[in-house]
Amino acid sequence: MPSSLRAIILLAILGLGLSTGLFSQNDSPFPLRGKTVAVYISRKGFTFDDHYRIPLSQFIMADQGREIDIEDLKSQTLISLGALFTSQLAAATQAKSAYFLNASPDSARAFMGAYNADSNQLGGLGTALGSTDYILVINPLILGSYKTSSVYSQSNRIITRQVFKKTARVRMELFEPREGLRMRVTETCVDERNMPKGAPLFEFHMQNSQTGNFLARLFSSAVNSLNEGSTGNCK
Repeated sequence: MPSSLRAIILLAILGLGLSTGLFSQNDSPFPLRGKTVAVYISRKGFTFDDHYRIPLSQFIMADQGREIDIEDLKSQTLISLGALFTSQLAAATQAKSAYFLNASPDSARAFMGAYNADSNQLGGLGTALGSTDYILVINPLILGSYKTSSVYSQSNRIITRQVFKKTARVRMELFEPREGLRMRVTETCVDERNMPKGAPLFEFHMQNSQTGNFLARLFSSAVNSLNEGSTGNCK
């Protein structure tokens, strides 16, 4: 093959990688090392089933329990989770700094004007976010559950009872804000009965909070995949 033709093909491949925003998916680990990162959690993409109502109320330390308004619960959970995640993200990814974009009204408006939550596409923001190197977008975040049976022995009797187990799915995407290029994407799924092993990267509230520990392990697994350049484990 002539050298000139090889050069044209190489340039085409490079251009394709840059245009799709996935060119660096398999580059070196820790893509956020030394970078300033904005974190955005899509409210539209954040959903949970009714079995999360009380656990999430406890997670945000609300007093209303099941009586809390569902939209208030959603907003307060998003704010609490985003603040906790962002405050610990730099240590988990070796980033220079991180901030919660949802909590910065002007920057959040600029971002939402360029981001399509349905197609997970971001238009170029130019210098709207100043010196921000990357935007880490969480969309969707889906918290679900399923019913299963628990069997145990009590007073020489076999007892079966129905229990609900938590599941979750989260998609994290890393964008370069100026051009809107997608640099990495990972999608992680977890099941309460088969949680990731090892110490989590994050701690969400007290150690005895089951929901906090579950979410911390979910986000830890997703960030580990992001650090490694993996596309995740969802089927």
